[in-house]
Amino acid sequence: MSFMIVGGLPIHGEKRDYRSSYSTWVWRTYQIVDHQEELFRELESKRVQKIYLQVNRDISKVEYRTFIQKASKKGMDVYALEGSPSWVEIDNQRASLFMDWLEKYQKEASQPQQFTGIHLDVEPHAHAMWDTNQQKAITRYQAILKSFRKKAAALNLPFESDLPFWFDGVSFDNENGKGRLSDWVIRNTDGITVLAYRNFVEGKNGIIPLIEHETEYANKLNTKVEVGVETKDMNPAYLTFYELGQQQMNDVLGKVANHYGDASSFNGFAVHEYNSWTEIDKEPISYEEDAFILYKSKKNVGVNHNWVIQLNTALDEESVHSKTVYVKKDNGEKIDVNVNLEGADRVVVQSPNGGYETGASYTLYIDDEVLSAKGKKMKNGVFMPFMIEN
Repeated sequence: MSFMIVGGLPIHGEKRDYRSSYSTWVWRTYQIVDHQEELFRELESKRVQKIYLQVNRDISKVEYRTFIQKASKKGMDVYALEGSPSWVEIDNQRASLFMDWLEKYQKEASQPQQFTGIHLDVEPHAHAMWDTNQQKAITRYQAILKSFRKKAAALNLPFESDLPFWFDGVSFDNENGKGRLSDWVIRNTDGITVLAYRNFVEGKNGIIPLIEHETEYANKLNTKVEVGVETKDMNPAYLTFYELGQQQMNDVLGKVANHYGDASSFNGFAVHEYNSWTEIDKEPISYEEDAFILYKSKKNVGVNHNWVIQLNTALDEESVHSKTVYVKKDNGEKIDVNVNLEGADRVVVQSPNGGYETGASYTLYIDDEVLSAKGKKMKNGVFMPFMIEN
């Protein structure tokens, strides 16, 4: 038994809210072929809603279509990931080959099989040109981002880029104007992932101060900011959560979320990278109960919005009530809403009397005790965070 929640469903090109879930990079693309079941199991257990999947052109497009369609059904978005320092070389063709492949793929795939966005990780500072002629490297880097921004718009896809936190201390002065490199990247993308590789928040070198400028500047432009953290075994140790583990990472990221939770640009966390993340100790990341899985979060929901849950089968009317379909505020308080069955297969969750609180966050829960007319349970309960418009 499957469903969709009608009203405000995201489409290609839309900026989505991921602050209640995680993103992660998947660099070992062959895992979608050889270890797909394990990959999905880990991603679901870690509440991942957004996957940055590196495009390997040696893998059949059929494999991508199969994987993305399954991911979509699980409430996960898949972004096409690529990038290399070598791209800044004037005669390098890898960026063009990637874009050509993606354009053809999107045209050939049906919408549930298409990538949801583009995510670049170019790292121009890792190329020798950065040390010998930094302004030339920056100009080439900017040309790449401008080209991809144009291509992404043509494909109706959001365009994102990784951004080292220290780019706010790098200046440029060229044909693209002058100013902070970080600000230019924010202006020319739909979203950034600030690579704030620290495992603590305190002091001038902690995560909170390191992303302050990017978050404030992005607020002005309605650009989304994810906070990227590291889990690989690295030196110095303060760059990564490898030795600290999942629980301490949860605690640190919780402090960051509390600090920036009211910022309109703040859009959650991205964990680098999938394989190393699975190797740190496996404390669960949970929102309420393990039986619930994440449905795509929504933002800018109207104060009087009524949710309509469309099932693919007729329902047992007696199983649909306020104990199996309900709404909670972010503090855990259960909200008094009316739940009704409309027709045989549509559940309507009406807004509370007086409407939802402006700017507040809520979560809609659908318990797995909701039954089909034949008595079949849902495979999992589902929760969907949503934020009311200001």
